[in-house]
Amino acid sequence: MTRQKRWIIIREKRPPEAKRKEVSEWSYYADVDEIFHARWSAKQLARFDVVREAVRHFWPDGYPVKLIQVAGTSGKGSTCRFIQAGLSGHGKSGAYVKPHVFDFAERFIVDGKPVGHSEIARAWEEEVRPYAIESALKGEGWELDHFEASLLLALKIFERRGLRWGVVETGM
Repeated sequence: MTRQKRWIIIREKRPPEAKRKEVSEWSYYADVDEIFHARWSAKQLARFDVVREAVRHFWPDGYPVKLIQVAGTSGKGSTCRFIQAGLSGHGKSGAYVKPHVFDFAERFIVDGKPVGHSEIARAWEEEVRPYAIESALKGEGWELDHFEASLLLALKIFERRGLRWGVVETGM
């Protein structure tokens, strides 16, 4: 005879107005901006689903490398390199920065040095490009753009190299 478990969920009863979260003035103005630019903002927000789906495809159990995201208006690349250098004392580390100056490989740093051309080509040809094609076949809007493909490429390189830490620059 099997024993069944019963779960009882107790919910605190609150008046409807108590459930509402107060919206900050900043959120309000950001929302108004999205409303005025609804067509553009909806397309941009939909890109999160494209990237989220790609990450789920490659790493259904979660990404194995600890990531630090660096965002801001200026100094992101040098900040990423500084953090990556500091983390190298605590395990293998890498950074994804942009833009590159002379060579696309400058964007992908592992242990303080750009990765090799052949490593980038292999990661693209063997993993990211096949997924990019598969994604594009889903229809318009699912195609990876340059930034998304480059980010996935960096994440694949970090994984292939067995890094403990990855520092990722976001934004333009």
